[in-house]
Amino acid sequence: MPGGARKLDVRLSIRADAGAIIFMTYTGRSRAPADAVRRLEAGETLGPDQFYFVIAPTFETAAPTYGWLNDIVAVGKIVSLNRAANRHVTYDIFAAR
Repeated sequence: MPGGARKLDVRLSIRADAGAIIFMTYTGRSRAPADAVRRLEAGETLGPDQFYFVIAPTFETAAPTYGWLNDIVAVGKIVSLNRAANRHVTYDIFAAR
């Protein structure tokens, strides 16, 4: 985006306990200073103190155990991100009440 923020638009599937599938989509915004981008590209794991990454996820599942996810409004923030060999993304996600 013109100011340097990134517009997030993500779709993913989660395999939960006992094989339940949860489809998660989210939009959001991310902004990272140049040194954080370089560190991420170099394989470092970054956390919320190094960059801004906030999401608004929604969930869809047919699994009765996780059906409550279909009915919530949630917000989340990054916990850690790595794009190298230890590739992962971890979030804290909160149901708005």
